[in-house]
Amino acid sequence: MLPANVDTPRGRHLQELARRASESRWSDWPMLTHNDYVLVGAIVVLYSHMDVNLRRIADLADDNNMLRRPWKAKLTMTDIEKAVMSLDWSAENLGALEMIAKYRGLRNMLAHFMVRRFPHEDAFLFVAIKARDYKRQLGIKPRKGELLSAVVDVDQIKRAMREIEHVQLWLAQATSQYEALVAG
Repeated sequence: MLPANVDTPRGRHLQELARRASESRWSDWPMLTHNDYVLVGAIVVLYSHMDVNLRRIADLADDNNMLRRPWKAKLTMTDIEKAVMSLDWSAENLGALEMIAKYRGLRNMLAHFMVRRFPHEDAFLFVAIKARDYKRQLGIKPRKGELLSAVVDVDQIKRAMREIEHVQLWLAQATSQYEALVAG
């Protein structure tokens, strides 16, 4: 799953720059800065922590017959999120779980797409060639050699990072509390 496309004048401007530059090759564009690598890596690492905690909750709920369907099959993290969200949560806690699901697409893009900096913009270009994601995002199959691209301002990712940090800390505490509640 990838983040939903949000059509804005800024996004259209960046997409047009990327489209024009694709002919001269994006490989000439700048690589990420050290701070960019820290930002991207931090989000991927925080999701690794959250994925472990989500699975801990799901496994514990399954061991106590609290899930609506059998759990032992190999499931995607999206399936695991849905299973955990199906448990009895307060509205505030359910909102935090929904935030984790909301940003999973960003995490997937950060972890699986090639990324370059725009030469004269504080923005990233993400590029991949995965037909399934292309079809899911755009509703059509890609032509041979056609790439899927996304553009994101660096500030958007920084704002997302702050929210992801917050929900990761909440989930760590909620997991411990859930384990104590179910065990007790």
